[in-house]
Amino acid sequence: SGYLITGIVWTELAAGRFTLTTFYQRRILRILPAYYLVLAASFLVAALVLMPVEFDAFSMSARASVLFAANFWFAQRIDYFDQASEQDHLLHLWSLAVEEQFYVIFPLLLMLLIRFAGPSARKALLLVLVLGAASLVASIAMAVLAPRAGFFMPHTRAFELMIGALLAIS
Repeated sequence: SGYLITGIVWTELAAGRFTLTTFYQRRILRILPAYYLVLAASFLVAALVLMPVEFDAFSMSARASVLFAANFWFAQRIDYFDQASEQDHLLHLWSLAVEEQFYVIFPLLLMLLIRFAGPSARKALLLVLVLGAASLVASIAMAVLAPRAGFFMPHTRAFELMIGALLAIS
């Protein structure tokens, strides 16, 4: 995702034809139909097969997922590697939430870079490298200090998307 989306954004920015509106429209049209279909189908099945207490927990996860905030929800409630996490049917949606949060901010950073520094691939690579390194350091620190938060938060997972971004810009 970091490679593909950054490649598209960077190419359009460098050519002077990137707009946030078009970018977000494409993201919405690509992601939301399938995403909400999965949520709706999961909700229907959950309503039929889960016990009331389990369905309440599922519903709360679904609400957070609808808003692409599942990672924040799960960071407060789930240890991803705990066996009990297998019982949360929407746990896998945390990573899509992180990705969408990243793409709310990252194109803005690239736009600011081009506006103030011009379409310099060298400067973009430096920006991505610095942000990616900061994210990796935060991830390592959080793995010790607050492992759950470190696992689910966008700033500690951004380095993974930044690796693809580095490849796309170089």
